[in-house]
Amino acid sequence: MIPISNQNTKDIIAAVDKLSAGRLQQKNDLEILIEKAIKEDNLIILEELAFNAKYAGSLIRIIQKKEPVNDEAFLKKAVAEYSGSIQKIKNCLTGLLKNDVFLLPIFSDKYLLLSRQCLTNMNGLCNDLGYLKLFFNDLKRGE
Repeated sequence: MIPISNQNTKDIIAAVDKLSAGRLQQKNDLEILIEKAIKEDNLIILEELAFNAKYAGSLIRIIQKKEPVNDEAFLKKAVAEYSGSIQKIKNCLTGLLKNDVFLLPIFSDKYLLLSRQCLTNMNGLCNDLGYLKLFFNDLKRGE
């Protein structure tokens, strides 16, 4: 488990924002998720969320490129993996927020509905969570 439970959420966000070179898209929501995970000792779910978001972000870039090198079977597999990762992300989000009757509906409306805007929001959050994953990796290496 990542040793962040004794760190200030603002300091974590500042470090993640620095890693992203100021390109966080859903900074406030990322801060909320980190705060909830620390307060409720759900860091394992936060780590899983960050991992799956980073993975989904990599997959969507592969899918969007559609390079000739990528054959049809490979693209089908990538799309299936992406769908699976998004489902895991949704499960992690609801897992982190399940006890919060105020935040869960807000995050559901913003990220979990089947709409173009929700997908755009989800991709932005996944991008931000990808930087959180990089932050976790730095912590593990002691940087």
